[in-house]
Amino acid sequence: MPLTNREIAILGILIFCVPVQLWLSKLSTLTSEEKGMRIQEFFIRNRLRLQALTSPSFWIFQIKDFLKYMFDKADLYNEANDPLGECPAVEVIKYRYPQGFFATSHIPRKPKPDEVKYRIGQVIRHKKSNYIGVIIGWDETCKAPDLWIKQMHGSNHNWRNQPNYSVLVDVRYRPNPQTTYVVQENIEIVKEQVDHPQVNDYFDSFDGAQYLAQPWLKAIYPLDQ
Repeated sequence: MPLTNREIAILGILIFCVPVQLWLSKLSTLTSEEKGMRIQEFFIRNRLRLQALTSPSFWIFQIKDFLKYMFDKADLYNEANDPLGECPAVEVIKYRYPQGFFATSHIPRKPKPDEVKYRIGQVIRHKKSNYIGVIIGWDETCKAPDLWIKQMHGSNHNWRNQPNYSVLVDVRYRPNPQTTYVVQENIEIVKEQVDHPQVNDYFDSFDGAQYLAQPWLKAIYPLDQ
């Protein structure tokens, strides 16, 4: 039986509380002086996170994103393109970013703009961070929350107007599975296979040069393959 929104929220709170309780239980075995040192170390290590948590703009953004994730039921693809409904990737993205942030829009990319050099399924290397990954989506121009753009683009204001690509990052470079959103000028093409737990959600196979998209992904990017 699927969980209700209320049950999911409660579960999330409980999951968050567990590591906090474990940390506090460890403190209970220390002397007062040791507790003080541990707490001071904690605040030093987590200074930036704590600053974010005390920022009203941070919480406004998080609450808006959470509510959209929980309650918006916008479809991101045509169900006919995945008749068995077996694609976990679709089940995740169809409830997230209804604004189409980070190349999650369900609108078919047709016609394909000349400015977009790369396509879904191509394996890329990030020119600055050096990791490799596979493209799972793209936007003609950057489509992300303003706060994210300010933090990630910095003074590179021209990046906002370039094509941006959603990329599954190879776990050999970043052990925790990640999806990044990369500006076109930071991309170069390589021909390697990517190790990421979600690759099979988006692609059927690797042909030696690129990955071949699942039907539901082809429907969104009909001119890419």
